[in-house]
Amino acid sequence: MNGLLAIFGTLSVLILAIVGALFWLYRTRVNRWYLYGLAASVNKYPSRIRLIPQPSFQWRKPDRAAQRVAEFHRAGFQDLGGFLAEELSCSRAFVLQHPGNGLFGMVVESQELGTWSDVMCFTQNQSQPVVASGLLKRGHFRLRPGDPKIHKPEAGVAELSDAVLTAAAGRPRITVTGAADFAERYEHAFGDAVDARLLEPLEDYELRRLVTERGQPCCGEITEKEFAQVKKLLPLAIENELRLACGAQFLRETRMSAAEWQHATQRLLIVHDRTSLPRLAGPLIYGVFLTKIIRRRMKRARRTQLPRETFAGLNARLPTWQRYKKLGEVHRPVPADVYRAPIEPTAP
Repeated sequence: MNGLLAIFGTLSVLILAIVGALFWLYRTRVNRWYLYGLAASVNKYPSRIRLIPQPSFQWRKPDRAAQRVAEFHRAGFQDLGGFLAEELSCSRAFVLQHPGNGLFGMVVESQELGTWSDVMCFTQNQSQPVVASGLLKRGHFRLRPGDPKIHKPEAGVAELSDAVLTAAAGRPRITVTGAADFAERYEHAFGDAVDARLLEPLEDYELRRLVTERGQPCCGEITEKEFAQVKKLLPLAIENELRLACGAQFLRETRMSAAEWQHATQRLLIVHDRTSLPRLAGPLIYGVFLTKIIRRRMKRARRTQLPRETFAGLNARLPTWQRYKKLGEVHRPVPADVYRAPIEPTAP
């Protein structure tokens, strides 16, 4: 009997220890990942896009999108062409142009956000178009290009057009010649808008609203303590997004062949000066590929040292077969070096 009680007591202690360990794991690891996910959701969006012309354009849900295109036709807009943007959850966009006032209409179909209409125009000496959008959610509207951007959820073509004409009054407009010219200007505006957004600080009320809308916390409103943690983790999330944006920018600028880039893309390391090397070798980091030896050396680096310069020195002191190959550098959204990791030998 005493033996059974001893076994029962031991099992009880063991169960309590396991429960305590799991609770500790949730509080220190799982909950931190969850709060980091909320911080990252604020800016989670492709940093660059490529509009691919679609000669045989088709909608996924033709009824709803076709009605929006027909509304543009009734307002005097003429077809410019259809595009596919793979980076945006395979979004599709059909672009139209008004021959009289120079406005562009865009009907967008997204798996995540549904279907909506935009009206815009490009003006001289401005990379950002003047945009009025019928996109429903303000949190996603913030991620789109445009300056100024006018948010009119579910507005019709006439209301969107009037808003753009009023906002662009007095600004000389640019003549856009064809679908390819439009795509190039829009892609450039998209990238510029992402860079500016990632480098602009958010007020607390904006961050709270965006976390609630974009992150959709599983337990409703987040507590003040959780919000403080989200705010603390936001710079790290932005540093990660900046790394991804630098990689996407390098891809646009590089002269590497598609085969070379495909070989390198899974082993990239982007180093910018906003993340110290010890932090870059730590948790909650993406946009990096680290070998075991370089990770150990990065963890020992001083946090006050300039990351790009320090990494170049660490890398140069490695044996040749363990060195990262520098593929190049970019200057936007922040200056960064782009490396490809070596192939680590596998154990026999």
